[in-house]
Amino acid sequence: MRETFIKTALTALLLSIALGGQDSLAQTPPAAAELKPYRIADFEKVVLPSAPDAFAGKTFRLKIKGDTLISFGLGYRFVAMNSEPISANVGGLEFTIPPGEIFTQRKVKGGAMSDLPAQAVILCQAPVQRNFGQALVGAATLGLTEFAARYLSDVQVCGVDADVDGKMEKLFLGGANRSADLGFSDIVPVAYVARENFAVPGVNLAVRITDVLLFGPQITVGVMNGQKFTALSTLSFEKNGKMVRSTAYESIKVKKLPQDIAIGSALLTVKSYDPIEKMFDVEVKRDFEVALVDWIINPEVIYIYF
Repeated sequence: MRETFIKTALTALLLSIALGGQDSLAQTPPAAAELKPYRIADFEKVVLPSAPDAFAGKTFRLKIKGDTLISFGLGYRFVAMNSEPISANVGGLEFTIPPGEIFTQRKVKGGAMSDLPAQAVILCQAPVQRNFGQALVGAATLGLTEFAARYLSDVQVCGVDADVDGKMEKLFLGGANRSADLGFSDIVPVAYVARENFAVPGVNLAVRITDVLLFGPQITVGVMNGQKFTALSTLSFEKNGKMVRSTAYESIKVKKLPQDIAIGSALLTVKSYDPIEKMFDVEVKRDFEVALVDWIINPEVIYIYF
């Protein structure tokens, strides 16, 4: 009797799974996929020729550890400027973006990126540090502690042109941590004006002569932002679709001048040295061609002696 009961119960269970199991599963909606925070790549930078005041054929006098330098243009590979104002709640925060703001094209992973077509254009503003008071107005139910956990200190608004028609129709928020804040916000499509190789005023790729302990004078490549020169530790330029390492610094062989120094597509010649004035004559033999450029800046080390 007991064996008959067990066999009957097992048969009923298997029959129930075979006939009704799929219906039961179908009636339970799957849990929404947990979105991961966006990882937004840096914008693509380009080195630009010196035109209309082309440097090719010009000679510059550079002093060791002096303020004089040779500056070449830098810019964005691709920028977009919104033609109309944008007001939207993005990732739980309120944003108002006036017309003419700069968005740069980015590569992005995470969030809801997999929902977009492969050809979608992603445009992001520069990260901004959110003012806690203003931000909490747009998320009034949050406490300060919860707000800090929900967002990074710097957030950035990004736009999506999914069908590549010159209009952004979605926004998302870089810097949000919570899955619920990582979806897309649909907006009335906003047209943008696109520009390639957009020069950035006041920021240049620069060459100066420095004096390195034990090694003597060297050509040093850096970034000049306003009045601040920051030396580069590595430097790469695009060539035939690939990023190729280039010299970021090179020792000057004072007793073997003239000396050619190639930096990407540009060519400099250190022609002569005046030991009294400690000045070098440096000629730009060949100016830069437009190309992608990237670099690494090592952290500055400050030695404290006691």
